[in-house]
Amino acid sequence: MLPAHKTYVEPFVGSAAVLFAKEPSEVEVLNDADPEIAEAYQLLKKLTPEQVERLRKMPCLRP
Repeated sequence: MLPAHKTYVEPFVGSAAVLFAKEPSEVEVLNDADPEIAEAYQLLKKLTPEQVERLRKMPCLRP
């Protein structure tokens, strides 16, 4: 999808579809004009791996 990179900057992240579809990079910067979206990603960033796994198992988040 994207060429190899060390830094990824998403100025208008929205659903972060590109971020989640690409390979991880050393530095990833997300931003959005909507403060609630930015706050939601700040909260997600603080989750432990165990909490993320519990979220993934929620019926509303399964395909």
